[in-house]
Amino acid sequence: LDIKYVFIPQMIFMNSTFGYLVVLIFIKWFTNWNAPGSGPAPDLKAVMIQMFMAPGKVPKELQLYPGQGFVQVILLFLALVSVPWMLLPKPLILKKRHEMKMSKRYKVVSEDLSERAKLLAGGKPESKAAEAMASTKLEEHDDDAEDDD
Repeated sequence: LDIKYVFIPQMIFMNSTFGYLVVLIFIKWFTNWNAPGSGPAPDLKAVMIQMFMAPGKVPKELQLYPGQGFVQVILLFLALVSVPWMLLPKPLILKKRHEMKMSKRYKVVSEDLSERAKLLAGGKPESKAAEAMASTKLEEHDDDAEDDD
C-alpha cells in the first residue's frame, strides 16, 4: 500500500520537478555558452517558473535544448497526476478496510442480540451457545427472584 500509493507517486513528482532541475543543471554545465552565436546562459529559476506558468512555451532566452517545451509539458502532467494519486487512494483504502472490520464486529453482536430476543419471546434456542445463554439467563432470573424474597 505504501509503495504503490505513496512511494511511487512521490518519486514521480520529485523526479519530474527536482530531478528535471538536476538534468537542467548538467545541461547548463556542459554547454559552451561562450561559443559564437550562443546567447547568455539561461537562468534555471526562470526556466522552472516558466515551466509551471506557461507550459509548453519556452522563450528563446530560456531554451537549453530543442524540444524543451514538449518535455516540460509531459513532466508537468506527471507531477500533476502524481499529487492526487499520492493523497487520495491510501486514506480511502484505509477507511474502507476500517469500515469492513467494524461491520464484521457489529454483525456478530447483532446475531447475538437476535438470538436473545428469540429466547425472551419464548422461542427455542437454535444453537448450543444460545442454550448456554438461556440457562444463564434463567439462573440470573432465579437469583433475582430469591433476592426479592
